[in-house]
Amino acid sequence: MPISTLTPTLSAEQFIERAPIDKTTSPEGSFAQTLKESIANVDTLMKEADVKMEGIVAGKGENIHEAMIAFEKAESALKMLTQVRNKALEAYNQIIQMQV
Repeated sequence: MPISTLTPTLSAEQFIERAPIDKTTSPEGSFAQTLKESIANVDTLMKEADVKMEGIVAGKGENIHEAMIAFEKAESALKMLTQVRNKALEAYNQIIQMQV
């Protein structure tokens, strides 16, 4: 039974041309900017969850369902940020252990 080769539908050049790449920023700045935005987003989510929880504890008539959803969003975002940090540290440690 003969095995035929796979033929790509797009060449590498066509794929690169169609890829949505922002060419205005440098690769070094884009990761740092994304990381800063993610940290700010997690901080905002945590503050919103805290405000809603304080409203429930103080008896201000806050909706407990909305508060729990806000808390879960903040918790999920924090877990994701922690995993990104762990992967970055793991990559850093692997680079440090490389022999030149």
